Amino acid sequence: MANVLLGTFRTGDSSYRFGGEEFLVVLPEQTLESASVAAERLRATVEAMGVPYEGYVPPGTVTISAGVATLAPGEDKTPETLIQEADMALYRAKELGRNRVASYDEIMAEGLGTETPSATRSAGQARHPEHRRSRRRLPGGLLHKSGHHPGRRHPAEGDAAP
Repeated sequence: MANVLLGTFRTGDSSYRFGGEEFLVVLPEQTLESASVAAERLRATVEAMGVPYEGYVPPGTVTISAGVATLAPGEDKTPETLIQEADMALYRAKELGRNRVASYDEIMAEGLGTETPSATRSAGQARHPEHRRSRRRLPGGLLHKSGHHPGRRHPAEGDAAP
């Protein structure tokens, strides 16, 4: 996955492991539209790779979901707020069926922006311990993505987690 991240984004973009299957990608000087295009390009690239995942029945291929949030010029958001927004968008993408990209702006347009990220997570899905608070501002777009496998059902889909 690290090689796919390196090959998909521009020089100057940064990616960080955020937890077991989650990464953060910082895309400086990007609009919501361009960050969403980059996230979709990554999603399609991973899907097209056809990496088999045989750990579940039926077997399938590895895919990703992505949540996109932005920090516009002049906007006053903390890094924590930006990460929360990307996290909410990521979990909305998963709720909508996985293997897709969602943005925080879409959540707000749907009237779901008043929920906290912990409210959008299923039971047992707590914040990863690797999450560290920072006072640095994160410019541009932030992509929060997670790998997942099609045979693996999300509890929101009505099945118990594997």
